[in-house]
Order: sequence, then C-alpha cells, then structure tokens
Amino acid sequence: CIKIIDRFLMFYIATAEPLQRTARWIEKLEGGLAYLRSVVVDDKLGISSDLEAMMEESLGNYECEWKRVVENPELWSDFQQYANGKDPDDVELEHQWVDMRGQIIPAPWLGKTGNFMPSVGKNADGVNTKDFRWVDCGRAAEFPKNGGAAVKYGESQLAVFCFADRKGKGQDEWFACQNMCPHKRAF
Repeated sequence: CIKIIDRFLMFYIATAEPLQRTARWIEKLEGGLAYLRSVVVDDKLGISSDLEAMMEESLGNYECEWKRVVENPELWSDFQQYANGKDPDDVELEHQWVDMRGQIIPAPWLGKTGNFMPSVGKNADGVNTKDFRWVDCGRAAEFPKNGGAAVKYGESQLAVFCFADRKGKGQDEWFACQNMCPHKRAF
C-alpha cells in the first residue's frame, strides 16, 4: 500500500504543473482515475520502479529544518521573540487561554477596543514627550537589514525597523513604533 502511495505522489510531482492542486491535476489527467490506477497500480507505463526510486531519493535527501535549528545554537537567534532577550525566561505567554473540550485554546477576541487618541507631543497616556529618554534596546547587528524585530522594555514592546541605505547615502534608516495590534490594542 505504501509503495502505491509513493508511486502516486511521484507521478503527481513529475506530471503536474507547478502549484497545481491534486484535484485539478486529476481532472485534467487524460483518462482520469482509471488511467491513474493503470499507471500507479498496474504499472501500465513500466515506470513503477522509477517512481519508487524517485521517492527513495527524495527521502534520502530529506532534512528536518526545525531539528537543524534546535541542534545548532547559532541559528537560535533567528527564532527569538525579542531582539534584546536572550534568556528563555524573557519569553512569556501573552495570550489568554480557555478550555474547550478538555484542551486549551487561545481565548477568542471579543472585538471591543479601548479609546486610543494619540496626540502630537504626547504619548498615548498623555505623558509629554520631552520627558522621554533614549534606551539601549540592543546592538544594530541584532536587527535584520530591511526588516524589523520586536524588543521588550519593561511591560512595553516596540517594533524596531532598519532599512539599509534606501536613499543611497550610505546610512541605514531606523524607525520604531509600538508593537501593538491596532485592532485589539494589545501586545
């Protein structure tokens, strides 16, 4: 049974158009399911051993990318939650959970939002920005070029973005905003 599944998968991969769904492929296959059965089960074209060899080669080349990351600490930084947090204790579950049929699931969002009226010169809490100060949130190398990363400062989260030399002046541009869902008004 497994060999038939292997043959089916390899025949599909070899004959389907790129990104073509299996159902659309079978619909367009001349002869339909009867032809597919004759090729995969009855070996009408005499290619069963080739299809099985293709599967063996595919399995021989398989590598679990997640296992590779778990086993290589140098790759861990690509999957940390905050650019300025190295300790696993820095990561916390920020979702509320509910029980559904004996399993926990993220709590549904009720869709209610609070009042949020930003004003120039003041933050969302009405604090005057002249009282703001610079805070070290990590080394520049910890942020991807032409991308962003979240940083945690106290109970707040910021999204920090670095755009590499967009204006052709040899300087990176840095931007930051609150790392907040605009709909839920939550981190």
